[in-house]
Parts: sequence; structure tokens; C-alpha cells
Amino acid sequence: MTDQSLPRGGDHPQPGAQGGALPQGVADAAFCEVVAGELGIKPTSAKTAFLDEPVARVIGVVSWAKEESQDPRERARMVIAWAKKRRAGAFRPIPEEYVSLAGSVGGGEEAHRRENEALATLLARYWHENPRRLARVLDELEIWINVFPERLGPGNGRS
Repeated sequence: MTDQSLPRGGDHPQPGAQGGALPQGVADAAFCEVVAGELGIKPTSAKTAFLDEPVARVIGVVSWAKEESQDPRERARMVIAWAKKRRAGAFRPIPEEYVSLAGSVGGGEEAHRRENEALATLLARYWHENPRRLARVLDELEIWINVFPERLGPGNGRS
């Protein structure tokens, strides 16, 4: 597949090109299954390429794939290659807060500080959203400390 075989116009259908307004929303699993049937490809291929993509964009890519090839296997390769190139569907970058903290923020002392800061932010957000769970965990921790003080190590961790 070459750049020349990719959809012209940024892979978006032109407004009014098919006689109406463009659909709104994003592609869900059910829509991807319909698209798979339309292209003659496996639903998993359609979901890999299109899940959570804007419906109008998906329609544009489907039209392009149908115009370019009659072979369902080639269509599947085309839409997967399109998604990889455009970082769409399953190839969309992971939101920053879900990126692995280990080694994802640089190197050295600064990386260690940023890693700890990112972890602290995630923990603070979780506990802010789940205060009752935090209270239960702290109660369980207090019980554990009182029952197993020897497991805390030197000085028993108490001040």
C-alpha cells in the first residue's frame, strides 16, 4: 500500500457528497460489526481500525476501501494500515495518565521524581473519588500494624 492509495481529502467524506449531513458520534462495537459486513472483513479487523473513531470518518474510509479493492482480505489490510498510519482505533495513543510509569518519563533522578509525582497524582485522584474505600483501607492497615508489628522492620515504623 502506498500514500497514493490512501483516501484523498484527509479520509473524511465531503459534506453533502452523499446527499445529506454527516452522521455524528463515534463508532461502537455494533457499528463496527455493520462496517465489517459492508466491507466483507472480520468484525475484529473493523473494531481494531474503527472503534471509537468518528462515524463520519469511518464512513469515508469505508467508501475509499470499497472503491480501491473488491478483495475483502485486501480491504482488511487497507483499513488496518490506515488505522496504523493515522493512529486510529486500537492504534490510538494511550492517554498519558495510563502510560506505564516505569521508564516512560525520561531517565535519571528527574525521571524518578516525575515517576513518583505521577504515581502520587493517580493515587490522590483515586482516593479523592473513593473516600469510603480509603477509610476502610486505613482501618485495615491499622489492624495489620497492631497485629503484626514485627513485619514493619527496624523501629517498627512508629514514631
